Amino acid sequence: MATDSEVVHTERGFDRLVNFTDAVVAIAATLLILPLIENLGDAISRKGGLSDLLTEAIFVQILTFFLTFWVMTIYWRQHHAAFERLKDYSPGLISLTFLWLFGMIFLAYPSGYLVEPDANVWSLYFGTLAGISLLSTAINAYASKHPELQVDPTSDSNRLDPWGLIYPVTWGVGALIARVPALEDSVFWFFLVIPILGIIDSRKSAPPPKHTRRGFDRLVNFSDAVVAIAITLLILPLIDLVTDDQGDGSKFAFNQEALQKLLAFVITFWMMSRQWLANHRIFEKINDYSQTLMSLTFGWLVLMVFLAFPSGMVGASSLGPAESGVALAYALFWGTLALIALFAALIEIYASRSPDLLAAPETQISAKRALYFVLLYLAMSLISLTLQYFEAGQNASFVIILLLLIPVIKRRTQGQQSSELPTRQSP
Repeated sequence: MATDSEVVHTERGFDRLVNFTDAVVAIAATLLILPLIENLGDAISRKGGLSDLLTEAIFVQILTFFLTFWVMTIYWRQHHAAFERLKDYSPGLISLTFLWLFGMIFLAYPSGYLVEPDANVWSLYFGTLAGISLLSTAINAYASKHPELQVDPTSDSNRLDPWGLIYPVTWGVGALIARVPALEDSVFWFFLVIPILGIIDSRKSAPPPKHTRRGFDRLVNFSDAVVAIAITLLILPLIDLVTDDQGDGSKFAFNQEALQKLLAFVITFWMMSRQWLANHRIFEKINDYSQTLMSLTFGWLVLMVFLAFPSGMVGASSLGPAESGVALAYALFWGTLALIALFAALIEIYASRSPDLLAAPETQISAKRALYFVLLYLAMSLISLTLQYFEAGQNASFVIILLLLIPVIKRRTQGQQSSELPTRQSP
């Protein structure tokens, strides 16, 4: 009988480890939106309308969501770079990866308390980041010391990089600074050190590994996993109605609240589907990745996840008077969609100027359609804000009529878009 050490590892086995890791991180990053959605439920239960929700605390929580999502993508990138050098796995590598995943999942716990943080919350948050950073460094060190796992043992990218310790040291210092009473209220600004760390790391660290097909597929699959989870979470407000009715012993009733939530679900699902299809269309023309492409993709992803929050606000807009923030909910919804379309346009513009990333060098890419949608959603957001200003917020829902312009935009750009389609690649 073969022992564990005699079992032949397959490429499928290595891919399973990579795909499992990406699935866990995608879920952990997407679930960061849940505290914001829970705040919507609390506002609804208080029957105070959306005005009770739009407080300073909620904006701090929104900022926390974006910052934590950003940090998690930084460590996903580090893991991605480490595994670009590898072609096989070992029990030690699996153990380090699972410990790293534990930290990435656990980060959501202290992140949820950053709305009104104290020294203990900051210490736990920065301490968790220090642990994740240390494990990222350990994964890199382990990969450097095991040439049998490496794609190219002679590559300079495999050398042990002591500069990787700059992240755990920095976060450890942040955890200590948070314990100083005089600095407790200003420790939030410690996040500004992240770009500085990135610049130092990029200049001092080992050269990046050679890009592989697996590395590009990881970016695509991770993006799909995040959007898949985010679009599934849209059903939560309707599920809350089910649990509330069961708790009260009520039967199914299709009232105004249910209709409003259903409408918000249908519209948001449709819009997210359109955004995914646009992303799918551009990535059909791309065959490689870069750090800039990753950054633009992560910006697009965090907004796709965040869209669940204004969608929930729109679904709750039937509660309370119109002046309680209904128009602001619609303005935030369409404004978020405008930003999503903007990042889609930036991805297309960047790809059009990076022929080395394209599947076919002769492929032509235009961001005209995406820019048209940016203007459309921005106009819808501004109209909603105008209605709020003139105390006519109850009419904000009618702005959705402007979506009838989508077929017009598609026809206007159809010929140009069809000429951009790359030739089908042989498998």
